[in-house]
Amino acid sequence: MLLDCWAIPCVLLFTWFFLKTKYRPRKLVGVAICIAGLVLVIFSDVHAADRSSNTVTTSSHPTCSL
Repeated sequence: MLLDCWAIPCVLLFTWFFLKTKYRPRKLVGVAICIAGLVLVIFSDVHAADRSSNTVTTSSHPTCSL
């Protein structure tokens, strides 16, 4: 998933550097959206790891003992 998110920004950067391609602001906004999506994916993974470490085991949960 993370490699998919990095593909567009990396291609844009490499073509700008090696091929001297000129990009319009509209395409740069698209790359910014891709990078923002990547940041959201990373933050959601970090927060999912935090939530999974705070899970309650079934033996100590009050409704599981019914």
